[in-house]
Amino acid sequence: IYSSMLAVLSGVHPAIVFRTLLPLFEIPAAIGVIFLLLKELFSKSQKKALLGVIYYIFFALAVSEKMGGNCSEWWLFVNCWTGKALSFNVVIPLVLWLLLRLEKEPVGKTRTAYWITLFLVSGAACNIAATMFLILPIEIGTWGIFSLYRTRRWSDIWKYALSAAPAVL
Repeated sequence: IYSSMLAVLSGVHPAIVFRTLLPLFEIPAAIGVIFLLLKELFSKSQKKALLGVIYYIFFALAVSEKMGGNCSEWWLFVNCWTGKALSFNVVIPLVLWLLLRLEKEPVGKTRTAYWITLFLVSGAACNIAATMFLILPIEIGTWGIFSLYRTRRWSDIWKYALSAAPAVL
């Protein structure tokens, strides 16, 4: 679905889009999302987050060299135009970052924006790879259960269900 959608929308031959244009966007997007995630985890030190990004790139390159086609890192650096690369190197960390932000953010406009973004990312992920239909509800549901328990924001249960709904449906 992802391949067909990009070819039709761009009007450019899929080989040109996949092998020339998408690597320019997907590899920096994956690294950027990892930086956001590490910045969230190391909120007191941006140096640690940047060091974590360097480690991520180093280990991802080392793993992709040794693992062949069996890991998400290989898909990112060798076949980054595929849905597997985009889903496991961009979408899953992005959803995790959004879930982390939602738990820390107080009620307000920014929190609403995060919920809307989570819903849109969840819906868009269904066009990328078939595995997202299974992975996203598990990720959102598992995080939601523990987040609801930690924060006692029981009124958010329908928001978690709505965020996972595109993949479930």
